[in-house]
Amino acid sequence: GCLVYQVFVDRFAPPEDLESKRQFIQPPRTLHNWTDPVFAGVKNEETKYYTNELAFWGGDLKSLLSKLDYIHSMGNVLYLQPIFKAYSSHKYDTSDYFELDPEYGTLEDFTALADAVHAKGMHLVLDGVFNHMGIRSTWFQDAMASNVSKQRNWYFIGEQYGKRGYKSWQSGDTLAELRLEDKSLQETLWNSSDSVVATWLKLGADGWRLDVGTEIGREFLADLTQAAHKHKYGSLVVGEVSAYPRWWTESMDGVLSFWMGWIISGVVNGKMGGVFAGMQIQDLIYSSSMEQLLRSWIILSNHDLPRLTSKYPDATLRLFAVSLQFVLPG
Repeated sequence: GCLVYQVFVDRFAPPEDLESKRQFIQPPRTLHNWTDPVFAGVKNEETKYYTNELAFWGGDLKSLLSKLDYIHSMGNVLYLQPIFKAYSSHKYDTSDYFELDPEYGTLEDFTALADAVHAKGMHLVLDGVFNHMGIRSTWFQDAMASNVSKQRNWYFIGEQYGKRGYKSWQSGDTLAELRLEDKSLQETLWNSSDSVVATWLKLGADGWRLDVGTEIGREFLADLTQAAHKHKYGSLVVGEVSAYPRWWTESMDGVLSFWMGWIISGVVNGKMGGVFAGMQIQDLIYSSSMEQLLRSWIILSNHDLPRLTSKYPDATLRLFAVSLQFVLPG
């Protein structure tokens, strides 16, 4: 089986030259010393981002590479949260899928990391945010500026979307939802041989974790997965699925199994009895198949959830939760 190690590059390992990052991180974005504490944010009315979204600590692919031996001791799949050009530090607001964010380094830095990962017999999985984009993207700006822009149909644009004039993701001010029904957008994101999915697989990635997979939809997820397999034999596609996994596991190689994580949490919290938990897991196997569950990632904690140490201050309970994560299918 595989053990997945998740990395948020900006916060993982200190950069060799923090000051060099200032050329990329201009106000109102802020650059902090590695020892500075992380803080809660307030909304910046100029940018519509929260100030903590615009706070950077400078970690990059080179500093990540320096810790690869440590990562290898913990797992054999390295999953990177978004690394493509974006305005925020979390980078779920992609501006350009084809460009590595310069704060993280160069294309040579990416290929060096991929080569080192493969040399250790590990795999590299990237985060694909294909349901929405940042409004600072030139694609989106062109689409809003011109009715004849080739990207116009890549978004939901019109007076029916209120004062913004476009459909935003979850009514936020910084993310525009993508209109994945558009065939030319599908070609750009995953279908064509020079698509986003194909490009990064050819550059050394081994797979994709798809953000908010349930919002992309099963049909498009299946198309994307088939395309990824075509572009690179043996590549992996897993999706973030908070819904019951049945059917979703048929659309991809696997899912991020929050459902299994919730079962584990119920047992650890004492709110779900062992017999009922066993019945729930048996139902999961019946409806999704053991093979599909084994290819899925059991999620107990990630960037959207409380850390296990916060959730279970008692080390014995943390060990219980992780033990269940290791022995249950996934």
